[in-house]
Amino acid sequence: MNRDRYLIFLSVLYFAILGCFLLGCSEGTDSSPVSALMGNINSSTSNNKIKGVVLETTTNTPMGDVYVQLYDVNNHFVKGELTGVDGTYTFSGIDNGTYTININYEGYEFISPTPTYCNVTNGVTYPENYVLFLKYLSSSSTSDEVFATIKGNVKRSDNSSAANMPITLCSDKDGNSKVGNFESLVLGDGSFTFFNVPAGKNYFLRVGDTNSAEKTVYPIGIDNDGIVSPTQISITVNVVTQASTISSVVFKVASAYTGATLELATVQINGENIGTTNINGEIIINNLATGLSNIEITKEGFESLISSKNFSLSDNGSTISFTMIEDTKDGYGSITGRYVDIDSSNGVGNLYVRLYRMIKRVQTNTTNTKPETWYDVDKNFILTTRTSNGTDSNGLEGSFKLTHIEPGCYQIYIGSTPDIPETELRSQVYPDYEWIQLKTNTPGHIVITQPFEVVSDQTTYWTNYEQGNN
Repeated sequence: MNRDRYLIFLSVLYFAILGCFLLGCSEGTDSSPVSALMGNINSSTSNNKIKGVVLETTTNTPMGDVYVQLYDVNNHFVKGELTGVDGTYTFSGIDNGTYTININYEGYEFISPTPTYCNVTNGVTYPENYVLFLKYLSSSSTSDEVFATIKGNVKRSDNSSAANMPITLCSDKDGNSKVGNFESLVLGDGSFTFFNVPAGKNYFLRVGDTNSAEKTVYPIGIDNDGIVSPTQISITVNVVTQASTISSVVFKVASAYTGATLELATVQINGENIGTTNINGEIIINNLATGLSNIEITKEGFESLISSKNFSLSDNGSTISFTMIEDTKDGYGSITGRYVDIDSSNGVGNLYVRLYRMIKRVQTNTTNTKPETWYDVDKNFILTTRTSNGTDSNGLEGSFKLTHIEPGCYQIYIGSTPDIPETELRSQVYPDYEWIQLKTNTPGHIVITQPFEVVSDQTTYWTNYEQGNN
């Protein structure tokens, strides 16, 4: 009888411990080193966004292909975006500050939004969703009015990029009288576009500021049918002063979630591909021209980062940091984890994290018609990051996150060296897997996880503190 009671007691204790473990892994309890990972995202001005939707006032119908223009509080044009088919728009990578928005759209009147201004500070936007309205004008007020689209290219006479030079539609040959809100910046590929320009008039395109020594004025005409002349607009800006160049600037890219540096992030400046970040999340930019530059950073599993910066000679030799937000898409999963020192329970930062896919194999044994199934580990990693150097006080040290992962089986290598040390393979028949087995006394390694599954639209948690090293 005592033995039976003892067994019952052990069974109850086992399930109680198991329940607490599962609850800790799934919800993030205070005792779990994983718990503090959720909700600790560092904000950065490079992640500032203004987003919203353009609607028709009467029907609340979303309006696509509407050119939305963003201005700062001094009424200086910042950038323009076309709305998507669902009427949505997003301005990314903008500085902290207060902005206004304007729309010129044929046959519609732009209704000034409430509030009139939109404020962005360290990733927080007010209002969070900036809804804009266009009022349809009656046919009687627009039947005689025709609109045109002006587009072309700008280049500099010394073949340097004309990107980010201001371009303005003017009514006078000296290029001093701006027409409405028709002003923009030359894009990275040298192109520009003005939508919904009233037809039947002569205009002048001014490239450069009014008092700039490089100011160039280019005449165009639009007939009553909306045909622009010349049909091919190509403007060459005569270079008066050679732009100063910065000999060396370091871009450093990190995860906004953990602060870990990001390897293999692709950097473009003014539409030109500069290269990818190294294992320290850094890339050196040489001979960078001073002035405003458009910066775009992309990496698999992260939202594209689009930013702008006005570079000056004081930036020479400096390091400029950017943070990227993990991307989440329907049908994919993610992995959040943390590596801690078992003795101290403190997180270990700056470790390399490599994600490896496990490939399913099926074979029919010659002596047994029953198929055998096992998994091989792909020798090439598909995602990489670093564990965070954040402090244990905010629960981020030693943490990492990998996103946009196809459902399936994976292994993770975590170590102080960028590559998996010399290994040998051990295979077993299904339902076990084949995994990479470290050879004994291999310097620099930390852990290679057991195989685990990533599930669609879910986050898989891993920590060596609760689940073991291997």
